[in-house]
Amino acid sequence: MPQVNVVERKHVPKLDRGLLAGLFAGAVVWTWMLLVGALGDGSAADFGSFLSASVLGPDAIESPKLGLDWLIGSAIHFVVWAFIGIIWAVAWPKIRRYGALSSSLLFALVAYIVVVQVIGRLIDPSMVDALGITGLLIGYLFGGLALAFRYRTE
Repeated sequence: MPQVNVVERKHVPKLDRGLLAGLFAGAVVWTWMLLVGALGDGSAADFGSFLSASVLGPDAIESPKLGLDWLIGSAIHFVVWAFIGIIWAVAWPKIRRYGALSSSLLFALVAYIVVVQVIGRLIDPSMVDALGITGLLIGYLFGGLALAFRYRTE
């Protein structure tokens, strides 16, 4: 019989945990935006539509395409948060001595600045202005709390 050498995965499980933590945090932010949209003027509930405008163009906001725009925007949102979770998983071993809560909130604030204020404004500044800074910032901080919750025992 041929001999098979089994090599244990060292980096991939960490990335798997980061991916799942990012998707969990993305679900928290997504739920927050729906709640804010339902309680407020409704613009935050169209978070998915606003994100899809980065792919489908600005006319996706004025003329929705049977919910396809909202689905594409939600997919973009979860992909971004999956990447945020993976980056967090890679950074976590180096910052764990500072504690999960403070470092995750700082990380979420940096992610908000990079994703929303830099990338979002480069794509379409009116999209970021229409969503409002406060609701998105609080949503990202809730996402950071979700990361802290996931990594509290690591």
